[in-house]
Amino acid sequence: MPINATDFADAKNPELYKTIVETVNGASPVLDFLPFMPLNNDTFKYNSEGLLPGVAYRNYNEEYTENTSVVVPSVEYLRIFGGDSDIDVKMMEANGGIAYRANEDRKKAKAQALFFANEFFVGDSENNTVNRIDGLRARLTGDQVLDAGSSDGGDELTLDMLDELIVSVDGENPDVLFMNPKLWLKVNKLVQGTARATEQVSGNFGKLYPTYAGIPIAKIGSVSMDNPANPGTPIVLNPLGFNEPDLDDGSQSVTTSIYAVKFGKGEYVSGLQCGAFDVEDCGKLPGMNKERTKLDWMAGLATFHPKSAARLRGLKG
Repeated sequence: MPINATDFADAKNPELYKTIVETVNGASPVLDFLPFMPLNNDTFKYNSEGLLPGVAYRNYNEEYTENTSVVVPSVEYLRIFGGDSDIDVKMMEANGGIAYRANEDRKKAKAQALFFANEFFVGDSENNTVNRIDGLRARLTGDQVLDAGSSDGGDELTLDMLDELIVSVDGENPDVLFMNPKLWLKVNKLVQGTARATEQVSGNFGKLYPTYAGIPIAKIGSVSMDNPANPGTPIVLNPLGFNEPDLDDGSQSVTTSIYAVKFGKGEYVSGLQCGAFDVEDCGKLPGMNKERTKLDWMAGLATFHPKSAARLRGLKG
C-alpha cells in the first residue's frame, strides 16, 4: 500500500488528495498486496540472504570450524514518475466544475498506479534507454524460473505446474498468484473440477479474490494510455499478456507467465518510496486558462530473499 490516510491529513487540498489516494491504492492488485518501506533518499543498500551458516557434528575435545551466513550486497535505485493534469477552466465550467477536474485527476492517478504495476512485472533498467524500475521478470533467475514445457507455441497450464510454482517460494505459501484474465479463468475452472475446497479472501482494500490452495489469485489485465513522448498515440501495457516468446525456439511471442510472490518489508518482496506520493493542487497556472494537478512519486522495488518470488513461463492461452 503506497499511501495511507495519515498522508493526506495535512494536505493543501485534503479532499483531492483523498480521492487520488483511494484511486491509486485500488487501481491494481499489485498495490493491494505490496507493502512499502519509507526511505529518505533515492538509493537503498541492503543485504539479501545468500547461504545460511553451516552446522556440523563434533567429537569430544574438538572445536567447530567457524562459519557465518553468506549475504549478497544489493543496491536498489528509486525512480521518479508521474505527470501533470491540466484542465481548461471553461471546460470545467461547462462540465460540472471541480467534479470534472476531480474525475480527470482520478484517471491520471489510475494511470500512474497501473504504470507502476506494469513495471513491477516487466520493468528492465538494462534494456531501456530510460531509467526504469527492475521488475520481477528481470530479477528472477535460476530455479526461480520454471518452464511449463518446450512445445511450439507454449504449453497448457496444469494444477501440477501451479503446485510446483507455489513450493518454489520460501515459507509455507506465497501471498498471491498473479496471472492474466484468461489463465485466471482457467485456474478457477480447474479448481472447480477437483475436490479442493475454494474460498474468497479479502485484499487490503476489501476487494475479494478467489483462491487456489488458500492463496489469492489476482488477474492482471491490459490497459491503453496516452504516450507522453508522442501525445495522441496510445501505448498498451500488458505485462502478463500472451506476448512472451515460446520455449521451443522463441520464434513466436504467444506465451505468458504466472508469478507467485511473497511480500514482507525487509524480508521478501517490498516496495520502496522516498517521501510521500505527491499530489499537488497547483491551482490556475499564471498567464494560462488552465488549472493543474501534479502527481509525482519516487518509488522502487526490493527482493530481500532469493526465493521471494517465482515465475512459471511458457504458458499458452
